[in-house]
Amino acid sequence: LTASLSTAKLKIPEALPALARLVRSAPADVARGAASALAAMPPLGWHTLEELSASSVPVAAAIACGALARERGKAVA
Repeated sequence: LTASLSTAKLKIPEALPALARLVRSAPADVARGAASALAAMPPLGWHTLEELSASSVPVAAAIACGALARERGKAVA
């Protein structure tokens, strides 16, 4: 989780695939942290979350949708 947040702060695009894997397969708390990291890395992170929103893994899709909605809400406000 800490690595995910550090990756977001440093905006390391090479980490996007690893963060996406965490959203799809990690325990929910770790997946939420990875999704938050992706949300903090627009536009590529947002695009990755959009793809994950269509995941066949319901939990991953929900986590991705939630992170994207929160971040887009901040961008509008």
